[in-house]
Amino acid sequence: MIGRLRRILDYLLRVTRENPRLSPVHPAVDAIDTFLFGKGDVTAGAPHVRGHMDVKRFMSVVILCLLPCAAWGVYAFGWRVAALIAVSYIFGVGVEAIFAGARKETLNEGAFVTCLLFPLTLPPTTPFWVCAVGIVFGIVFGKEVFGGTGYNVFNPALVGRCFVYISFPRHMVGGVWTNPIPGAAGGFAAWDAGVDAVTSATPAHLTTLQECPVPFGDLLFGLASGSVGETLRIWIVAAGLILALTRVASFSIMISTVIGAFVTAAIGHHAAPSAWPCGAMGVLGGGLLFGAVFMATDPVSGPRHPLTRWLYGLGIGAISVLIWMYSGYPQGVMFAILLMNTAAPILDHFAIRRRYRARRAPA
Repeated sequence: MIGRLRRILDYLLRVTRENPRLSPVHPAVDAIDTFLFGKGDVTAGAPHVRGHMDVKRFMSVVILCLLPCAAWGVYAFGWRVAALIAVSYIFGVGVEAIFAGARKETLNEGAFVTCLLFPLTLPPTTPFWVCAVGIVFGIVFGKEVFGGTGYNVFNPALVGRCFVYISFPRHMVGGVWTNPIPGAAGGFAAWDAGVDAVTSATPAHLTTLQECPVPFGDLLFGLASGSVGETLRIWIVAAGLILALTRVASFSIMISTVIGAFVTAAIGHHAAPSAWPCGAMGVLGGGLLFGAVFMATDPVSGPRHPLTRWLYGLGIGAISVLIWMYSGYPQGVMFAILLMNTAAPILDHFAIRRRYRARRAPA
């Protein structure tokens, strides 16, 4: 069976490469081939993967860790979530294929991760057209204008999320949050949660402990409202451990982001208990865990030096809580990661200069 599939893919690769009329299809065929069998190519830009795991298998681990978040999103909020993910893939991969064909390059595996990440950051009631606009904007202006994967300064999924968040606030903030669908079958037996399940706010929209009726257990086990992929926090923690153990993502960025958010919220709560959430709520109250595990650890837009990874994560955690408390935006982690994306190169620059200066210093 594997040998037959190998021969079919070899034939399709040869035909789409040699036939000018079929050349636009070649990037998609190559993506399927290397997703299943891998490839020995060396990357010219980040991420630089070491060892036996090539970039496509590298991204495959991320996708496998994201799939339970997506499945839980469908279970909690209905099959509309699956349709939202499908829209993201249709438009996102389509745009990526257009750019790949125009540049005579293969379809990059990063698009498959971006197209899954993006809808998981959206409210479950997001209109399909907003999802389509967001993923196209994120890929074009978050990655392709910089030269494609390996050259982007910002996380493309967050660029798209930030764009629709600011451009279409009525669809992204007010009155769009739904409680999980009750019952054993949950959302597997429904299209969406329905009008009756619409709530006024998620835990991330609340600024005091007294306002938040959601127990920590419900926040951990996906029984609270929120964006599609952020609610099953117990799995997000497990996924973070898997990504760290397989060396796909930086554990130092994950843990420092959590520490930064926890400490900042704890200090604020100690100074003003009625106005600030406690440290645990600062970590569990929104999408911080999802952002820390799957977005802050982006190997392209994040830092590469060990010391700067700690500073990078601490900055994301602290800034996300400060934005949550002192602005009108409850999802501070999105802006915090984008801000620290801009700081990552300069942090690496000074860390490298400091390291080599120390080596050149006389004994």
